[in-house]
Amino acid sequence: MENMRDDEMEIDLREIFYALKKKALLLIVVGLLFGCLSCAYTKFFVTPMYTSTSSMLVLTKETTLSSLADLQMGSQLTKDYTVLTTSRDVLNQVIENLGLNMNYRQLRASISMNNPTDTRILNVSVTNSNPELAKEIVDEIQSEVEKINKHLESQPRLTAAVLEDEGGSYRVYGEDTLGGNVAV
Repeated sequence: MENMRDDEMEIDLREIFYALKKKALLLIVVGLLFGCLSCAYTKFFVTPMYTSTSSMLVLTKETTLSSLADLQMGSQLTKDYTVLTTSRDVLNQVIENLGLNMNYRQLRASISMNNPTDTRILNVSVTNSNPELAKEIVDEIQSEVEKINKHLESQPRLTAAVLEDEGGSYRVYGEDTLGGNVAV
């Protein structure tokens, strides 16, 4: 027991306070010096970057929001639009439309995509040293995706209802169906 007490060390907080008080001027000068150096470095050597974000609500063509299937389809479409938005064709068209002095890979590196969990919202963000250019790029990306979406919506879809009669024949009904009647 006695050995444990001999090994204990006592810290006098007043002694530490007085030691710091004697060096207070030096501590303040060093703190101000590092603060000024940090500000100068940031001002002259760090390029500020700006981010512009656009949000898109991805819906199916005939969204009724009445069934789980509609919601699942919207979630899948959001994943498809994530790939489509950063595709080479879309980004090359954006570069051409805006006359950007960069290639596909450089533009792709400045884009980030985010799909908040359990939503059909797709956030497209562009980071650039020029805030106006970041906004123009994200707006043009959204415009190109909307053009592709309108084109896809105008394409005919294969929708059909299949009915089986008592004889084992199948009859296919629907708009834009291929084949009409099918017998098996």
